[in-house]
Formats: sequence, C-alpha cells, structure tokens
Amino acid sequence: MKRSGFLLSLFAGLILAQTACAPSEEQAASNEIAEADAGNSPAPTVHEVTIVRTEVPAPTEANGSGSDDSRSDDRGSDDSVPNNQITAHAGKEIAALEADAKQIVGAFGQALKTQLVAAMQEGGPINAVGVCHAIAPALAAEASAANGVALTRVSLRHRNPQLGVPSAWQRAVLEDFDRKMAAGVDPQTLVYSEVVGDTYRFMKAIPTEAPCLACHGEAIEPALAQKLAELYPGDQATGYRLGDLRGAFSLLKPL
Repeated sequence: MKRSGFLLSLFAGLILAQTACAPSEEQAASNEIAEADAGNSPAPTVHEVTIVRTEVPAPTEANGSGSDDSRSDDRGSDDSVPNNQITAHAGKEIAALEADAKQIVGAFGQALKTQLVAAMQEGGPINAVGVCHAIAPALAAEASAANGVALTRVSLRHRNPQLGVPSAWQRAVLEDFDRKMAAGVDPQTLVYSEVVGDTYRFMKAIPTEAPCLACHGEAIEPALAQKLAELYPGDQATGYRLGDLRGAFSLLKPL
C-alpha cells in the first residue's frame, strides 16, 4: 500500500508539472495572433492618405438567435423572446453597422478629395482628371481591403463603366434619392442602410458641389472634354448643376 501510494503521488506530481509548463489556450491563441500579425503587416501605401481600418463588434443574426449552446439550454425557444426585444436588438446591430459604414465612406471621400484638391492646385482640372482616373479606384480598393467591405461609387449617369454602373438594387436606391431630393430633402442626409440576407448594404448620396462642375458641369473646357473622352469613352457624367444628385457611395459588408 505504501508503494502504491508513492506511485500515485509521483504520477500526480508529473501531471501538475506538465500543466504548469504548458501554455494556456488563451496564451497559445495570443501567440498565434502575434505571429500572424508579425508576418502579415500591411505594406506601406503609395498614397499620401492612408485609409485606417475601423473596428465594430461583429453582428449576430437579426432574428436574435444566439449560438448552438444558447439554443440548447433551458431558456426556451426563440418564440419565448418578445418581438419588440428582437427588433430592438436588430436595430442596434444595424445602427452599429451604419456608423461604421459612414466612417469608412467619410474617410474614403476625404482621402479622394485631398488628392483631387492637390492635383487641381498643381495642374488644374486636366491634371485632376488624370489623378482621379488612377487614384480613386486604388483608394477604394485600399479602403475595401482594410475594412473587409466592397466600396465603390455608382451613378445613374456613370463616368467609368467598370466601376460606376449600379446594380438593380443600387439603381432603385439612387432613383429613390432623386425623388426625395425633388421633394426638398437635403441630399447630405440621404442614406440607405439595410441588412439583406447575410449582407449589409449601405449607400450615401453624393450631391454636386461647386468644384465638381469643372469636370461634371454643363460647360466643360474643350481641352478637358477631350481628356475625358480619352480616359472615359462614352462618359455620361456631365451636364450636372449645383446640388444635383451626382451618384452615391456604395458599401457592401458580408455578415
């Protein structure tokens, strides 16, 4: 019996020593994240303005259901949850998604504006058109990759057929924006925000401002018109007046 007790004590001591030396699950996960971050740090951007990634909590399903564990406990089915609580929960999720989308779109818009203003100061509208042609898609791609979204600009009268042609739902939103502006709604407030299936959709109106008229207005200088024709054959994005709806930012986020 003494020998058996000694062996049991020795075996227990070995187990405790292994447990103390082995890293915890949290430590292992932290190490994996640190190693991944060290090996995947983003390369320096070639633009003067860098789009910064924003963080928001990942939304759960809009119907209010939780994980498999929460559905299998003794609290009952989803039918026991009041509908007003489910609606409020979903509303908070969409509000968080919308706030994040506005921040991403705002940062992209400001970065693009900064580039265009600098280009205008350096070489006038013709230089700005060239910069917009090359820089705008790159900035949109950068913002999309940094935030896990698909960001672009669309218009009923697009300039770039590869980027600006709206889908059916985007066209419907743009037409709704047009109707609301005709009714006197401030275009700065026009926003579409909705979860459809497993995707969050967001659009924000782009009204025509005074600086936009040089390249998008009714009277475009001949040299600039020629440059636009070279870069954008079939350009439809001209003839706008101050305050017209020129298009919208569009953002898609998978959930």
